[in-house]
Amino acid sequence: MRARIEEAGTRDPVLVAVESDRIVGFASLRAPAGESGSEAVGELIALYVDPSAGSRGVGRGLMAAALGELRAAGCREAVLWTEERNHRPRRIYERYGWRADGAARERVFLGRPIRELRYRLELSDPPSAAGGAGGERVL
Repeated sequence: MRARIEEAGTRDPVLVAVESDRIVGFASLRAPAGESGSEAVGELIALYVDPSAGSRGVGRGLMAAALGELRAAGCREAVLWTEERNHRPRRIYERYGWRADGAARERVFLGRPIRELRYRLELSDPPSAAGGAGGERVL
């Protein structure tokens, strides 16, 4: 089950996956990011699924809902940043059609330097790999 949480004073949605009254995943978005002067670019800031909820469609449902939110906000493209050594998440993003666009940045995360790569996705059509999990209900 996914619920949309809106914090007072912000336009950035957070989508939450809940099973049996327990949060098992979330996706946070920024729409539009306004990157490079383009108001049609949104951002997937974070996507997380608790390992105990893996392989049950939670991530697919969150990805589909997140991209749907960005499309509904008028975004034609989406970007995300991911740590260069996060090989498994990078493969998952690539399965959904995300592609590294050559941009990279370095920053400190939890006290350690990391290098992040930017991925980009056109939002003209829903991704074929992103089907919702059975039994989910959107609130």
